[in-house]
Amino acid sequence: MEFKRWGVEKFRKLTGWLELLGGVGQLVGLGFAPIGLISSLGLFLLMFFGSIIRFKHGDSAFQSAPALIYCLLNGFLIYSFL
Repeated sequence: MEFKRWGVEKFRKLTGWLELLGGVGQLVGLGFAPIGLISSLGLFLLMFFGSIIRFKHGDSAFQSAPALIYCLLNGFLIYSFL
């Protein structure tokens, strides 16, 4: 598993819960923009730091692409919720 390879296995469940809560927050944000903004910011940071970890441990750009794409997508959503 990737979290074990990166040495952050203890954060696997936390990361999953944060991703789930962020997604739910973005859905709620469709009706109440401040929640969407906070959720998108949190997911942006999660994906940003996930990308850093991937590059730090030698993953290729192809392997890092999902985290980078979701980082950019959440950056766009931050702008949309403003």
